[in-house]
Amino acid sequence: MKNDEVVSLLKQFGACEEAVLKVREHGGTDYKLWQTWHDGCDLVWLLSALHVEDLEAARAELWRVCAAALAESGRVYDAAIAESSRVYDAACEEPRRVYDAAIAEARGVYDAAIAEARGVYDAALAEARGVYNAALAEPRRVYNAARAEPRRVYADGIRRAVPWATVKAAIAAAIAVKEAEGDA
Repeated sequence: MKNDEVVSLLKQFGACEEAVLKVREHGGTDYKLWQTWHDGCDLVWLLSALHVEDLEAARAELWRVCAAALAESGRVYDAAIAESSRVYDAACEEPRRVYDAAIAEARGVYDAAIAEARGVYDAALAEARGVYNAALAEPRRVYNAARAEPRRVYADGIRRAVPWATVKAAIAAAIAVKEAEGDA
């Protein structure tokens, strides 16, 4: 199956636009995509969409393998986000004080006063959110880099658990069902 046909099939099964774009950019036939795709979560989605038998048993084993592979990336992420969390908490202290002051008088007439207090809080917190997002950019990059290898390991495990012949048969069956639905 050529890449355009794979893209068409993914769309028929409701793949998100991001996945369709990644498959189009990756290129290649259905076999090449199966053999080289780097994200095990995407492969599990495909197998689920194709109703591949025995997926649950394979998935349980794969999650065990994935959890072990992700343990290190979790530790890397926790270390990477520690400073961002500290920066965020410190940046929120003043907005929280402003919010508490703005809402103190409004407590008796909450429904009427909350809109104004919320506006004050949101305005006061805007800078803190910007600081947080800026501080989190590098930890997110580190986290994504740390997860790349576990995701590849997961994808390799899926390919070992579900042979290409099973996937190919499931694709053919899914196409036949879609065509039959179109004739009905």
